[in-house]
Amino acid sequence: MEILIEFGTESQKKQYLMPLLAGKIRSCFYMTESDHPGSNPTIMGTVATMEGTEYVINGHKWFTSAADGAAFAIVMVSLIPMELIVIVWPVKSLFPPIILVLI
Repeated sequence: MEILIEFGTESQKKQYLMPLLAGKIRSCFYMTESDHPGSNPTIMGTVATMEGTEYVINGHKWFTSAADGAAFAIVMVSLIPMELIVIVWPVKSLFPPIILVLI
């Protein structure tokens, strides 16, 4: 909910946040991945790439609680594929660019 409160557009708040707060719908959060341990955002394998005006998500998420019956999801993805992180984002003490996508 905090993501929608802080960063959601008015349209997203009307469509998702208000029904969520009223208990009319449920949401879920996709973060963990089967190929990468835990919930460490520095090793996200799921990547979002821009195609035109939309993000296309490619990857595999695992163990998403409450996905069944959820009206929408928020997905944590990287903007840089794992194999390019060392080349493009070499500073290991900082997180690679990670975004949360509303689907």
